[in-house]
Amino acid sequence: MKKSLYTLAFILMLTACKWQRLGDMTMISNRNLANLSEDVELKRYVEMKVKTSKGDALEHAVDEAVKTVPNGEYLKNVKIYLSGSGKKLKIEGDVWGKE
Repeated sequence: MKKSLYTLAFILMLTACKWQRLGDMTMISNRNLANLSEDVELKRYVEMKVKTSKGDALEHAVDEAVKTVPNGEYLKNVKIYLSGSGKKLKIEGDVWGKE
């Protein structure tokens, strides 16, 4: 009986580490943007993970992801994930801005 309880607890711990997809966005930015027609893709597939305990986690994740590329302004083709424990947020997307 103890062995089966330990096995069950171990399986639950492994499944808690997986990421749960919250949704997709075409574009996301933390500031107002104008004249997007001149912007180009600066870097494809940028990934950023942040802890959800620090204020607005999504805003923080977007800011940090855009800062990874010089002249980055916003993200396109964004996927948003939440960890199984709910303690981390992960975003993936392409950084766009002026060259």
